[in-house]
Amino acid sequence: MKNLNFIVILGIAIFMATCKKDDPPPKQPELYVSIHSTVDQVTDSSASVHAYLQFDGTLNGYGIVYSSTNALPTFGGVDCEYISSNNLEGNTFTAVLNNLTSGTVYYLAAYAKIDNQYIYSETDTLGTNGYLTDIEGNTYRIVRIGDLYWMADNLKTTKYNDGTDIPNLTDHTDWSTDTIGACCWYDNNSAFKQTYGALYNWYAANTNKLAPSGWHVSTGDDWQNLNTYVNSDAKSIMSEDGWYDVAHQPANEGTNRYGFNALPAGCRDADKDYYTTFFIDLFMYTAWWRIEEGINYGVVYGFHYFSTEIASHYVHKESGYSVRCVRDE
Repeated sequence: MKNLNFIVILGIAIFMATCKKDDPPPKQPELYVSIHSTVDQVTDSSASVHAYLQFDGTLNGYGIVYSSTNALPTFGGVDCEYISSNNLEGNTFTAVLNNLTSGTVYYLAAYAKIDNQYIYSETDTLGTNGYLTDIEGNTYRIVRIGDLYWMADNLKTTKYNDGTDIPNLTDHTDWSTDTIGACCWYDNNSAFKQTYGALYNWYAANTNKLAPSGWHVSTGDDWQNLNTYVNSDAKSIMSEDGWYDVAHQPANEGTNRYGFNALPAGCRDADKDYYTTFFIDLFMYTAWWRIEEGINYGVVYGFHYFSTEIASHYVHKESGYSVRCVRDE
């Protein structure tokens, strides 16, 4: 019996010693790419794109592939162009796309050739800036943020899109009692027009005639869409300069990552109890009307120089705030 046990144990040992495990399959090269555009460097014809890659194997080349028609751009793909890069620092490289078409959405992906095999990041989109002209001939930049096309400048028209004039009310009592629709410049000074645009009361914003044809004054849904896309990060849509704190010291913490270019336009606050208004917070604060009607108040989205989030709050409909428009779908 002991001999039998020995034979069985020996047989198992021999079997285990002679049985070779299957070799693991060769490890495929891996490319982890996070891609985003440096939107403040996007123009109507160019864009700077940064990419991060991590890989195993021999790197034979890398860059960006892009197309305005092919939603899955690949190296050598139909209607695809590419730009190679040679400035890898650590795991990051930059590529500049030139000769792009104004107001166009491009599909793009980072690529790397590893051990002679092309590997791609997930496809992203990039919208070049376009331009929009209102009924008065004022020109505005256009930027694509998420799924929406936004004006990248504050509205500055003094006419509705049917050609009728918007009353420019300079008197504080007249402004505080208006329920038809009015506009003004900050501090009643037209020198602020080009940079900061006009301030409008809620009644003008809600006429359905304020935005250029094919566009509309931003809605709550529009702002929710933008907020979600930028993670409610006020700094990411704030201009890189032009902001000051209460001590009138520069407070430029904005990155303008998405090209929204929010400037501190201030507002015209209304005090209905005393039938007056006052201009406040130029260089420190900005906010924009949304067009949905509240119960007794209007709603704006905005932030101060110190804000980290884009916030909404109720205001008197007789107050004056900036307007951004969104292209109709």
